[in-house]
Amino acid sequence: MVPRLQRQEPEPMSYADATAFAASLATTLMVVIVVFQAGDGTHGVYLNSQAVSLAFR
Repeated sequence: MVPRLQRQEPEPMSYADATAFAASLATTLMVVIVVFQAGDGTHGVYLNSQAVSLAFR
C-alpha cells in the first residue's frame, strides 16, 4: 500500500514574481496570461489564448 501524501499549500508569491513567472510562461506557451489583484488583496490569473482577439473588439 502506498502512503498518502499530505497536501501542502503553495508558498506565497509576490506580485512582481508572479508577473515575471507569467511572462516567462506566456512566452513559452505563446498565450496571453493576465495576473490581477482583487479588491481583497488576493491575486488571480486569467489564461486564454483567445484573450488578445477579445481585448481588441
